[in-house]
Amino acid sequence: MLEMSCRSRKTRLKAAPKYAGRKVPCPACKTKIRIPKRQKQLRKLRESDSEDESTANVVKWWKKRVVAALAATVALLVLIVPVFP
Repeated sequence: MLEMSCRSRKTRLKAAPKYAGRKVPCPACKTKIRIPKRQKQLRKLRESDSEDESTANVVKWWKKRVVAALAATVALLVLIVPVFP
């Protein structure tokens, strides 16, 4: 199903893929609404997926840094603790 919204009523509507690219009246207010083509929706999905991937990359980067900082802290504690009985 393709999704769009009526500008005058601000409601979400769905249409079958066979109506892609056509203008149809809103069932409630009869305003003409253009049903988006599949390519536009696929592009939006790809963009949102790439945003999710970039967020995942940032999380991975931070996890590596936190693990490295913890390892350095543990190494320092191992070196310092034996000095002070």
